[in-house]
Amino acid sequence: MIKATINLSRIDSKRVRYDDNGDELLDIVIIPTPNSKHGDHMIAESVSRSERMANVRGNILGNGTNVVRR
Repeated sequence: MIKATINLSRIDSKRVRYDDNGDELLDIVIIPTPNSKHGDHMIAESVSRSERMANVRGNILGNGTNVVRR
């Protein structure tokens, strides 16, 4: 299990999309960061393939930590 925190004020409103029910959705990526002092994972806004090719990066929204369940 991963416990995560997201800073909602960092979300770029242009990246929010709506589904057929009118629900607001945000695509994110979770990137492993095993040697980071901030956590085991970084959470960022997802970007399109063409944006990645142009070296555009999504805002970093937060971090996650692996939690061991017993």
